[in-house]
Amino acid sequence: MTEYSAPGVYIEEVPFKSRPIEGVPTSNTAFIDIFEQGPIGKAVKIECFADFERVFGGLHARSEASYAIRQNYLNGGRVAWVVRVDSPRAKKLIGDPAAQTGMYALEGIAPDSFNILCIPAAANLDQKDFAAVISAAEKYCCDKRAFLIIDPPSAIKTADQMVRLMKTNDGLRHRNAAIYFPHSKFRILLMGISLETSARAVHSPASMREQIKLTAFGKRRPERRQTYAEPTYRSN
Repeated sequence: MTEYSAPGVYIEEVPFKSRPIEGVPTSNTAFIDIFEQGPIGKAVKIECFADFERVFGGLHARSEASYAIRQNYLNGGRVAWVVRVDSPRAKKLIGDPAAQTGMYALEGIAPDSFNILCIPAAANLDQKDFAAVISAAEKYCCDKRAFLIIDPPSAIKTADQMVRLMKTNDGLRHRNAAIYFPHSKFRILLMGISLETSARAVHSPASMREQIKLTAFGKRRPERRQTYAEPTYRSN
């Protein structure tokens, strides 16, 4: 610090160092599902699919989220938070806020955060449990300023069926959620067998050729639109 020996007016030049505004992540995606292996009830940070294979065992025939995580990285994803539950039941997927289980295991990632939440297993539940999981996830995403991607049940094949699903779940409309239809199809190789699989919770829905996007469980009527972007991934 400069010292002045007499009263007066002094001019001192101070170097100005501007700091760039640091960006915040907007695509950290959280996945909750059953997996082949890995810690249960703990949110694990994954930065590539190889990490996921090492910790959680890779693709699993009963885990839709395992395919979604693969698509996440094939479409440019960087950070994923993965929570393994021991059962795809509604109670396990929702979890306990106090015990930080289920979706609330994501409390343990602070000061990091997630921006997108995917719970594909909810689509396989009955109507009552489906509504319970989605309602809890919407509230949690709202509290965390995150966004929920909802998966329609695999039985939903047509636009009319999708509209009926929307009417049945009219109470689930939320500004922090969206449902994407139809499912994107791709072929994978699992245990040496070629399977055609429906990717429900894909991080990059822009890869879908044709989609009906019902934003926030749709304040508006469903809007059908065509896109012609080529699929970003195909494996023989």
